Amino acid sequence: MPKASSVLCALLVFAYFIPAALAFSLYDLFSAIADRDAAELEKILAAAPSLATESTSYPKDGGVGSMAEAALYGWVPGAEILLKYHAPLDKGVPSPLAIAARGGHLSFVEFLLAHGAALNVKSAGSLTPLQAALWNGHKNLATLLLQRGADTDLFTDAALGNVTVVETALRQDPS
Repeated sequence: MPKASSVLCALLVFAYFIPAALAFSLYDLFSAIADRDAAELEKILAAAPSLATESTSYPKDGGVGSMAEAALYGWVPGAEILLKYHAPLDKGVPSPLAIAARGGHLSFVEFLLAHGAALNVKSAGSLTPLQAALWNGHKNLATLLLQRGADTDLFTDAALGNVTVVETALRQDPS
């Protein structure tokens, strides 16, 4: 029978070599983002880089990814760290761009667009970034998105006051 000290020593050695990635979860990652803690975010992603590309399982058609979480807070320094670890720009329902537009986070929207985020992405049951900006009264963001080529629809034309476009569309299809 092994001595207790030998068993303890073996357990300590094993515990020391357990990969750090097992110690972190999406909860830890999202907490670091919510706290705007760049050092903790770097520590987590250095130990578990795959967390940058994972998402929650809800909603089932996309979940919430790390970039969407950073968009919620408009935290550009966190987004820069996430991008370094290959966090997807468009993962999530709604998209990170729509979340940033909804929250009025102009610098975050500019960051995402500068790095190639999809301008007109719309997931089931969510708004496009332009719709999200208009719905929440962020005309400055709507203007930026339109300048970058955002698609309009009947809702956005109405919100933008494009009366002629709306009247013409309703005459063509009143349903």
